[in-house]
Amino acid sequence: MHYTMRSYLKKIIGPVFFVILVVVCSYAWNTCRDRAADPNAKKFSQGNQIPKTPQDYILLGQKIDINTASLDIIETLPHIGPVTAKSIVEYRRVHGKFRNVNDLTNVKGIGQKTLEKIRPYLLEIK
Repeated sequence: MHYTMRSYLKKIIGPVFFVILVVVCSYAWNTCRDRAADPNAKKFSQGNQIPKTPQDYILLGQKIDINTASLDIIETLPHIGPVTAKSIVEYRRVHGKFRNVNDLTNVKGIGQKTLEKIRPYLLEIK
């Protein structure tokens, strides 16, 4: 039986295409399965992002709980530097948790103007 190049290609392309399709589908299946099994996979879906660094709170638009925030996270607030952040943490250590956000004005270095600038970034205390 004599094969021309064209008929030979027709016989080869089908099986080669099938093998490529199987490999691609297998890869896609494994990738989806691995993501579903990953407990941190939710952080990639929109709306469920988990901040990993202090800057993520600001970038993700999540509010900061002033009663549980670390020094690094407090420093990311606008108009709050390292000295004021330390004062907040020290005030919290000495006096306990803030009862409301307005209590921040009791901290040295935070006046009413600074409080109003950082208020949009803070979680309301209830």
